[in-house]
Amino acid sequence: MNWRDRKNYFFEARKWALIILSPFFLMCEEPNEIGAELNPNDENLKVLYKEFTLPSSVILSDSVATNDPSQLLFGVYNDPEFGRIKVSGYAQLGLNDNAERPPSPIFPDAVFDSVVLHMHYQDFFGENFQEAQRFKIHEISDTLFTNVTYKSTTRAPINFFELADVEFRASPDDTLQVIRLSDNWGEDVMELVRDNQPATKFDPVFQNDIHGLAFVPEDDMDYIVGVDATVNGDTLSPDDDSTIRLHYHRRNQDQPLFFDMSLEGRVKYLRVENDRSGTVLSEISEPFTEFIPFNNKRYVQPATGIYTKIDMSPVYDFIDSVNGFIVNHATFEFGPVEQLNRGDFIGPLTEFSLVFLNDDNKINGGRLTTDPLNTSVIIDRGYISSGNTRTELFESNGDGVYQPQDGNQATNYLQLIGDESIPRTDLVIYPLDFSTLNQLILDANDIKLKVFYTTLQ
Repeated sequence: MNWRDRKNYFFEARKWALIILSPFFLMCEEPNEIGAELNPNDENLKVLYKEFTLPSSVILSDSVATNDPSQLLFGVYNDPEFGRIKVSGYAQLGLNDNAERPPSPIFPDAVFDSVVLHMHYQDFFGENFQEAQRFKIHEISDTLFTNVTYKSTTRAPINFFELADVEFRASPDDTLQVIRLSDNWGEDVMELVRDNQPATKFDPVFQNDIHGLAFVPEDDMDYIVGVDATVNGDTLSPDDDSTIRLHYHRRNQDQPLFFDMSLEGRVKYLRVENDRSGTVLSEISEPFTEFIPFNNKRYVQPATGIYTKIDMSPVYDFIDSVNGFIVNHATFEFGPVEQLNRGDFIGPLTEFSLVFLNDDNKINGGRLTTDPLNTSVIIDRGYISSGNTRTELFESNGDGVYQPQDGNQATNYLQLIGDESIPRTDLVIYPLDFSTLNQLILDANDIKLKVFYTTLQ
């Protein structure tokens, strides 16, 4: 080992030792020199504090992947900040794959009686719940593929004639609605099920022949409906799960029989249309172009493609100005976020990540899981353990302030930035569920990075 290698080795060892021992330096958090009293004769060791209020802006994505939503949404809502939001839901049909045995087959001599959708509403988002609302159910007329990313701009083709024209009123005490669907459609589906005898939702008949259902709202709806499309137990039950039940009987017999299908097929997604006219975000027009709202607020709403970009250049400039920059402790903090007061409309995001942006304000979504180190802020222990490189999550602490989940920090992330071991990019608040309308609204002055650091003189 030559002199230069030995010098670099001892510098690296001292740097990471300081990072590991940082909790002992941070018992007192004065804003300037901290911990100098630990060794007053060592002028080379100083623990300092720096807080950044990070510049930020709002950007619009041209489209959002809304595959596999947490619930199937449809309806219309006029949000005072995000504008008019119209959502249509598309879902392949399937069976209960939690069951120990496949459903009983439909007998060859089956005679169709009716087909009924038992729909379980999970949430209602909007206002004017006492008013009657209308939506239509159509048959999807083409195949939804499992290897395709369906986006908020995708409009799957549907048959013109509706399977049902539904009127309802939202009620928190009555979340089940029973809807009779078209007999013609039901007869076709029963024939396909009888001839193919599907045993799981992976059967090709659900992709190639029974293409699924589209839930399309009328334009004058006042709120958005969330439907529970998952199967919640070992038995697919209309009392507990959103179920399409085929009623039939055998020829020359009176005993009623049925065959159940679920809305939890292999593919479901949301089409989201957003008109921001007359809102603070109305001037956003070009995707991926930075926008500064006049009210100094920052916005995130996943399904409508509204995100907040964080400019990290002040941090990079500061790091470059410091001689021997060693991070002892660093953390991002967001909020407190604006508390929504809009009836029962969806509340703030539950959690999000910070993801690297390219120069064109886009992310490389395909690499987020395969290469998190170079695409996102990951948990601290992930940087020094190849077996754990999960993307860092931020969640509210109950007071509307978002901090790293499980107490993880951005310490090693910032050190690797200082060492130029990972890309120096701007960041974007990146929601985990792009099919949700949950919102994040915060003041531009409440996006902060807090850093305790050491310099080597």
